[in-house]
Amino acid sequence: MKETELEAVRSRIGDSGFAKIIMYKLAAGETVQLAVTGKSMLPFLEEGRDSVILEKIKKPPKRGDIVLYCRKNGEYVLHRVVKRKKDFFWFSGDAQRRVEGPVGKRQLLAVCSGVVRGKKEYSKNSLLWLRYKRRFFKTERKIPV
Repeated sequence: MKETELEAVRSRIGDSGFAKIIMYKLAAGETVQLAVTGKSMLPFLEEGRDSVILEKIKKPPKRGDIVLYCRKNGEYVLHRVVKRKKDFFWFSGDAQRRVEGPVGKRQLLAVCSGVVRGKKEYSKNSLLWLRYKRRFFKTERKIPV
């Protein structure tokens, strides 16, 4: 389902119903394209410019993967995996130094498989993606114990 169709649905049913539709589509094996909001993933992902392609998590995300997860307070967040230890993950946005975690695997909702910028799509293996991933890990981040 394309971003514009989803945004029209969201405006009619609200955020909680919208999240349920996305989760249903992902569970059915569909990919979902969503507009990026917020500034925590700058400079890689920019609100108003980029959208992400999300897919069902088939295997545990690795360090550097971008994952959609739900915080315990119900907020949905799209950040990069900094660390994994068994069934727990630590995350941070590209523009942040603070690391959030541990986040349990049951809180993980989808993995980002690509980015759409304008009319061009970039996969996880694209030079653009890999450049920002490398840049992300050059920034020192304190991981809570």
